[in-house]
Amino acid sequence: LGPPSDSSTWELQFGGHHLAVANTYKDGVLAGATPSFRGIEPNGAFQYNGATNQPMAVKEAAFAALLAGLSADQLARAELASVYSDLVLGPGEDWAFPTTREGLQGSALSADQKKLVLAAIAGYVNDVADSEAATILKRYESELDDTYIGYSGTTALTERNDYVRVDGPSVWIEFSMQRGIVLSGNHPHSVW
Repeated sequence: LGPPSDSSTWELQFGGHHLAVANTYKDGVLAGATPSFRGIEPNGAFQYNGATNQPMAVKEAAFAALLAGLSADQLARAELASVYSDLVLGPGEDWAFPTTREGLQGSALSADQKKLVLAAIAGYVNDVADSEAATILKRYESELDDTYIGYSGTTALTERNDYVRVDGPSVWIEFSMQRGIVLSGNHPHSVW
């Protein structure tokens, strides 16, 4: 959108059924890399060109580790009141953020638990160039005490309606397990 330039604002949009990228550049510098949607069906590993691929594995594992790293009391505080069968900020729902923040506030987390939150966030942010990712992660890290972690369903993140979110002053990430559409089994939808 707009002609690519080192001295103006333009956006690269690329997408398909389970992929949407919207990188905006201002004066040659990445100004925003969201919204960014990722999904895959079937979920799990597959072979292509002689290599094993599992595109969502890092994101899934980081969220599962984050939830596994919480105490029983923290999990109870992180559990969301509603069941989420899909993303809150899915297609056509831009800026439909909940008006009330829910879940476990980052200020209640230990230093090690905050590292798990950052690892989950990094699974998305690291999809952009390293120098730009470092700048974005630094901002999110500075806001961790005011960032909320919430989930519904199981903490394994493998069952239909398993859902986890990171809701901070500057970051919003959702991960939601969906029933299979084309194939049997569950598959993830995720947005940053």
